[in-house]
Formats: sequence, structure tokens, C-alpha cells
Amino acid sequence: MKWSRVVAVTVAVVGTNGGTQRSLDITATAVPGTDDLEEMATQIAAVFIDQLAGTVSGVPATTAALGAGTPVAGLLVVTHYAWFTDEYEIGLAWHVMVAPDDWAELYVRPRKVLAPTVAFRLDSWSTALGGGDFTVTEIDAPAEVTR
Repeated sequence: MKWSRVVAVTVAVVGTNGGTQRSLDITATAVPGTDDLEEMATQIAAVFIDQLAGTVSGVPATTAALGAGTPVAGLLVVTHYAWFTDEYEIGLAWHVMVAPDDWAELYVRPRKVLAPTVAFRLDSWSTALGGGDFTVTEIDAPAEVTR
């Protein structure tokens, strides 16, 4: 969803402990941000898609089929991005480092399942984007998705 205005959101939180119930309204202001990661995320995802399309459920044939993505909160020097289709979440993480330590990982999670079912690792995203030799290997899918 693309939106361009400030929106106030109010959520009613109700807690019950035994026979006691308390409620609290929390209001937050949602402000549209800027997605400055989309171009890089899409370029790295394209490397995975070129290698995996047609062989892995949930991996689209082209990056155009990914639709709109969004940055996802990450930790330290690993950047996270995700795309959500009706059936799948496709997550990408890349290590912001110089080659050969600039790996990237992609996971696929069916939307009705809690954990990803398959994941892959690219040994060096900068080498791949620069036209050099790289490998994409299947890795253990993460046990959970962190938000």
C-alpha cells in the first residue's frame, strides 16, 4: 500500500487478570517513510531468482513478480528486506561488507506457515552484481522470522 499522508492510529489495549480488567487507548502517528533499499534489494534478489526460478515454490520467474517490498528491521551490518505476495513472504538479508564477506541470504515462507520452508545463501553479492563467479547454495531455513 502506498500512502503519502500522516495518519493517526489508535489501538485499544485490554488486559484481564482474574476478575480485574483494565483498558488503555494508545495513539500513534504513522508517517510515510522513504524506501532507499528497494533498488539494491531487487538487484540482489535478481541473482537468486535467476538461479532458482522455476525450481523452488514461491520464487517468482522475475523480480517484477515480487511486487512492492518493504525494508525490515535488521541488526548491525545486515540489511533486511521482504516482499509479500498473497501466498508467500520472500525475505532477503545481505551483509554490508566487502567481498568475500558480503554474503546474502534469501528465504521463502508460505504465508500460512510460521517459519520459512527453504533458504539459500549467495557467497558474495557484490561479486555477483559485478559479473564475477559466485555460488548460490541451499541452507537450513531459519527457525523463525524476526520482526
